Amino acid sequence: MPSPLADELGRRGINCYEALAISEVFYLCEQPEINLVVIDPSVDDERAKAVQQRFSTLRLHDGATVEDTMWELTNLLGQAPAIQ
Repeated sequence: MPSPLADELGRRGINCYEALAISEVFYLCEQPEINLVVIDPSVDDERAKAVQQRFSTLRLHDGATVEDTMWELTNLLGQAPAIQ
């Protein structure tokens, strides 16, 4: 099921790619247009740490809103063209 947060970020001009497996995340992050991995609160700590060790990340907490996420993304990346 697609993430409602990803859908809303997409409507605001952020390119989002969703992955269910760590291998998918690693594959997507090989693409040059990926600037940051946004980690959903439902991802367990072990998997999140595996991604955080290799890539720039933003780990969301329960209750994070689209506005909160956009604020963080803008402060981290400015006007980033692609965020996973």
